[in-house]
Amino acid sequence: MRWPPLLAAGLIGCGTLSGARPLEPGHHEVGVTLGGPLLRFGGPLPLPNVVVGARSGLGHIADRPFDLGYGMNLTGLPFGIVALHGDLGWLALAQNGAVPALTVRNKLFFTTNLVAGNKAEGVPRGVWAVDQIDLIASWKVGGSVVYGSLGQVFDLGNPQLVLVPGLGASIDPGREGGVTLQPELRWWAINRSSVQRNVQWVPGTPGAIGVHLGLAVPLGSRGDR
Repeated sequence: MRWPPLLAAGLIGCGTLSGARPLEPGHHEVGVTLGGPLLRFGGPLPLPNVVVGARSGLGHIADRPFDLGYGMNLTGLPFGIVALHGDLGWLALAQNGAVPALTVRNKLFFTTNLVAGNKAEGVPRGVWAVDQIDLIASWKVGGSVVYGSLGQVFDLGNPQLVLVPGLGASIDPGREGGVTLQPELRWWAINRSSVQRNVQWVPGTPGAIGVHLGLAVPLGSRGDR
């Protein structure tokens, strides 16, 4: 049985919990993110990725917080595909009035079918790794944070220039420091022409637009998001 090409192509283009603002030391959150690159399937539909994840504040560098994020994509598990990610983020600049805060975040994605058993029959076994570096400018508005980002994605087996701009928010609908909704729009590989085989992405070329929605729950006290 071969991997569904749609699934294998989209696991890396998944959403993670918003890291626009690193958590303060000792602060934590857990959550889930839904969605992925848009497909042409009777209309634009997001790839149904389901990612569970968490973030933990670790400490300070130059008096500014840095944190650790980690999680797993559940979508591939029924097909014998394990997809994990981990990331580190640091607040390089604090917000100063209208001048945004700037966060540097590095994410590593690992995907493997080595545990697939007969589900991967006829498919080469291996491990695939992708590194994503994001620069995130963010503004705190009330109890919420809005942000714009620019990322570079490196396929560690075949590194190329693959740019990923994005827009998103961490919206606190209740009291500040509570549950947050995290919508995000990303344009994966905006500088690359898509290779159309079994999958028809939106817009098709260049790259693929991705839509994600996250829900995050704080554990204990927390700082800026």
